[in-house]
Amino acid sequence: MKRQIERIVYTILMNVRFATSKDKKAVLALMDELGEEINRARGYSPHNTEATRVGGSMFDEIISRRDTMIFVKDVSV
Repeated sequence: MKRQIERIVYTILMNVRFATSKDKKAVLALMDELGEEINRARGYSPHNTEATRVGGSMFDEIISRRDTMIFVKDVSV
């Protein structure tokens, strides 16, 4: 019984969908975080806002095309 309860507690339901324009701010912020981790690993300054500053037009182009996609997940427990 305890094992079944633990399994239920640790089960995470995910919905994966294509990004929309409403996701732009969050996706660009995540890209900045990724850039910071890469910079930190390489010994550079960890502060990175390049995606937020210049990535908006790339994001718009990617979600408007039919041959490229950005996936996002919505998590609910």
